[in-house]
Amino acid sequence: MAASPNPSGPASSNTAAPPARGRQQACERCWKRKQKCDRLLPTCTGCSESGANCVSRQVDLTTLPEEAVLSHAAVSRYVESLKRKIGDLEQQSQQKRLRRKSNINASPASRDHVSPNTTHASRYSYAGDLVHGSVDATMGEISFLSRSAMAEPRDELGEFPRHLALEEVIMAAIAADGPDPSMSSMRSVSSLLGFMSSDNSDILLRREPTINSMTRFLEQVCILYPHLNPVELKQDYEDTLSDHNSRATNHVMISAPFRDFKVFLAIAIGTLLSPESSRAESFIISLHKNAMKLFPAIVKACNQLQTLYCMILLILYSTYSSSSGSTWHLVGLAMKKCLALRLNKELENQNGLLESEIDERRRIFWSLYLIDRSLGIVMDRPFSIQDDDISLLTLGNEDYPCEHLIMHARLISNIRTEGREEPLFDYGNLRHWRDSSLPTESRQLSAQFQPIYDHFDLLYCRTLIQMIGPLSQRLPQHDKRKQLIGSQSSIQTETISSCEHLIDHIYEKSEHGTFVGSFLDAYDIFSAGVALLCIALGQDQSMKQALVQVTKVVNKCSALLTMIGERFSAVKTFRKVLWALSNKAPGSGLLSSLPITENSPGSYLATKMAPSSTVDQGSTWTTTPTLKGAKPTVYIIDKFAPKAIAHAEELFNVILPEDEEFKNWQENATAILMRGSYMHAEDIARCPKLIAIGKHGVGIDKIDQKACAARGIKILNTPGANSRAVAELVLALTLAVARQVRSITERQHHTPVPKETCSGLTIYEKKIGIIGMGHIGKTVAEIFRGAFNAEIIAYDPFLPADAWATIPHIRAQTVTEVITEADVLTLHIPLMDATRDLISYKELQTMKRTAILINAARGGIVNEQDLDRALSEGLIWGAGLDCHEQEPPTKEKYGKLWENPNVISTPHIGAATTDTQLACAMMAADNLHRHLLTLQE
Repeated sequence: MAASPNPSGPASSNTAAPPARGRQQACERCWKRKQKCDRLLPTCTGCSESGANCVSRQVDLTTLPEEAVLSHAAVSRYVESLKRKIGDLEQQSQQKRLRRKSNINASPASRDHVSPNTTHASRYSYAGDLVHGSVDATMGEISFLSRSAMAEPRDELGEFPRHLALEEVIMAAIAADGPDPSMSSMRSVSSLLGFMSSDNSDILLRREPTINSMTRFLEQVCILYPHLNPVELKQDYEDTLSDHNSRATNHVMISAPFRDFKVFLAIAIGTLLSPESSRAESFIISLHKNAMKLFPAIVKACNQLQTLYCMILLILYSTYSSSSGSTWHLVGLAMKKCLALRLNKELENQNGLLESEIDERRRIFWSLYLIDRSLGIVMDRPFSIQDDDISLLTLGNEDYPCEHLIMHARLISNIRTEGREEPLFDYGNLRHWRDSSLPTESRQLSAQFQPIYDHFDLLYCRTLIQMIGPLSQRLPQHDKRKQLIGSQSSIQTETISSCEHLIDHIYEKSEHGTFVGSFLDAYDIFSAGVALLCIALGQDQSMKQALVQVTKVVNKCSALLTMIGERFSAVKTFRKVLWALSNKAPGSGLLSSLPITENSPGSYLATKMAPSSTVDQGSTWTTTPTLKGAKPTVYIIDKFAPKAIAHAEELFNVILPEDEEFKNWQENATAILMRGSYMHAEDIARCPKLIAIGKHGVGIDKIDQKACAARGIKILNTPGANSRAVAELVLALTLAVARQVRSITERQHHTPVPKETCSGLTIYEKKIGIIGMGHIGKTVAEIFRGAFNAEIIAYDPFLPADAWATIPHIRAQTVTEVITEADVLTLHIPLMDATRDLISYKELQTMKRTAILINAARGGIVNEQDLDRALSEGLIWGAGLDCHEQEPPTKEKYGKLWENPNVISTPHIGAATTDTQLACAMMAADNLHRHLLTLQE
């Protein structure tokens, strides 16, 4: 029966209705139930919908002045409740500090034990005790205070309760540190407030730098989640570009918060999926911040499904970014909102909803369900909702592939929660799902379905691991089902095949630059590696030779975890666990039982890194008899950071200069790590066994490359590791020269300097000339383009025409073109015969009189005598030099050049930051290790 219209409700006609009268406080029923009351007379909406009697509260209230925020009757009780809560929180905080201190003093074995097969009741249970102010506790307190604050009408609340609104709670979850997905902790309050009150200017999107990211999102992400409509998103993207173009040209701003939020985060996620996402970090963060500035408006619009849509996008974003909060808590918040809206239930009375609205409700819920099941399975955590509480219809078999994804999620949920007597029953269901999910005709379609095929393979492998892992721990010691784990059953064989296929495929994608893993991928890779090792360790002696292939796959797991660990630092712990499993004590581990030969892939499992995609064919690998599983010996001939040495010791048998064995290193070394030493032809001749040199840094001009090539010795430098640090120094030198910082500072040391006597240059929208378009050159272009809206003109004869597709620039055809047009000329090329004296007096004469020359590449590229002459004649404004022909530079040699006040000279400190030095050193060790492993295999 249709309900009669409420006379106090909004009118259905277009005629403006008179404002409804309302009471000053919540009604008695809403107040007792601690729910929001709209205070309409004679009956509030809540009481009207439930058919209850709506009566006013029997509290005598007086009118307060406008500046008051709480009624007299509520003030005292509210203040007392807050004081009690503060006391409880302080007590809990003190207890956590004590637990943390006791846990830190506990044995390392008890703290660091990690097992992929532990149940969700025990796995990572130490996390909450180790971290003070954990996100779990924080979100719990926010939830408690939110419920406690619901008794009062919204407009009678003060500033503090308003910060418990949905958008503020989500902002708190986003402010959680995410490098360790299993153990998130809150940032400082100032950091959170700084993020929330960021006053960054609005971003204006352009097609050229964003189209690839948007396409990547549409092709790789939309197909996996039912609520994402590629056609709709593509149209939103076009509309947003059109509006932003109008805003840039006509300064007309069109407000569409929900649409812009979707587009901003879709582009951000698509950019994160790019192998070069680290170079666009500032752009990604800007997109995320601009999206979050729109979120409060979306919440206030009261469209609950749009709010949930945005929350799911935030969840997807957080799986790829360690600076975007706790995925776990964002999922919890979204699922609680779903339950509050009863999206998990099929509507008995559709209340006039359109079919499209009902379909949208289903798609929103099932998308969140898929995320919740993936997160719960890979991290071994409880689900946010049990299947028994879901009565919502699925999407139907015609909705491929979403229906098959939901089918799998329900299957794996059932496997984990039911604990069936016969595992083969679940295995049969899994095989049926796989067969039905990938029909022959679908596989013959275009490549647009390849991401879903890859995802199906991952889900299949994940489920097999779920079946063989926890099962053996849950069963009694002599249970007949436990025999399945250690036998050559079909499940075990299929698990080995599936894990190997998954890791090989992901590793192949990483070599082609098409894989950028989320932290969920890291958990899956880790689980696959552990499963393979555990199965191998459980085999009898006769089977181990057949499992030599496992060692290669586990090495690839380590390499992939290292790559993802650059974004989520805690993932590197997984790699250590794999190493520990692969280096078990002699007689009990896989390595110690495998036959070790010169060509055995198993001989280098202990070295924990996957092979490189490039091998120097001229190199040869010879070994002397060693213990089974022994690490290769590497001599470190220069000073390295202690952390880098510790990292090298995990990979090699390291010999340092202070060791007794080091005195005969030239006769014995097959591989060395070096930093600043020279390796002349005669030095290389004294090393008859040398096959590889790991070089800290990019430059290899201190090594005789011809002598190495003649011997087939591989030189492994570290390109890209110092790009950011060098590029930042280029920026510092440019600004210092442009604003005459050195000369003004020196004058100020002797006498006050009137500002009227100071003059300088601005860099905004100037033309930056870059010779050398490698890692450093590209980073320099990104910095100047982003900070100063500079025009970039670049030259590199070796890179393809589309090398900087994401950076607007002019590609010069000659060096002269760059030199004559640049306001700032910066060099990023190696020193070779062809580049020596590249910038001499002839070139300096053609430069602008206000031009600045920066050399952070190598001494010798700029003719220093000609530069001194040009500066003396005023041919250019100034120069910033981090590289000199004589290093370190001395006053005796460069005193005359330094007399020019517009010259700033530094002793080759481009990469001299703590972070960069450590990164270079560790990369040098990793590169050397990969090469040795490749030769061994």
